[in-house]
Amino acid sequence: MKSIITLAFSLDKKTLILFLVFFAFGFNSMFSQTCLSELSVEKNRNVRSAYNNKTSFNLFLKNTTSKSTEYILDFENSQQSCDNADRKSSLANVRLDVQFSGEKLVKGNTTSVTLNPGETFQFKASVTVLDELQFKRWGCTNIIVRSDACEDIVSQSLLRVYVPDPSEN
Repeated sequence: MKSIITLAFSLDKKTLILFLVFFAFGFNSMFSQTCLSELSVEKNRNVRSAYNNKTSFNLFLKNTTSKSTEYILDFENSQQSCDNADRKSSLANVRLDVQFSGEKLVKGNTTSVTLNPGETFQFKASVTVLDELQFKRWGCTNIIVRSDACEDIVSQSLLRVYVPDPSEN
């Protein structure tokens, strides 16, 4: 410790500041590396209609870290309005259930996948409308990705589902 203090006092101010900045960024990136990923919906098509109360989305999860990382997949229904200019509704959102499927998924109490650095994983989110007979309404759900190494959400994507009236087809 004494040698670090001696080194710090022997450096000029400019060098010391550069040393501290690089040290802080390096230290920060060491701990945040396992908290990165990219989640996207195929062709950015995050809006679908749920004919017969079901629909599905293809998603891609990419490990953008430099380490093999386990990601946990989950979903959370949103209460915010998710209607759009073409189809408006002043009614409350319908509740949605989401099931994940994909080759590398491990299912148990949680659904997870382990990805190598730079690896992209394609999976399907099958969405079911839980509120049957609730037509001309929207439902929104956030697909959430967490990492074992992080407390916070590392990626998320909002899926918007419209429930059409089947008698109008």
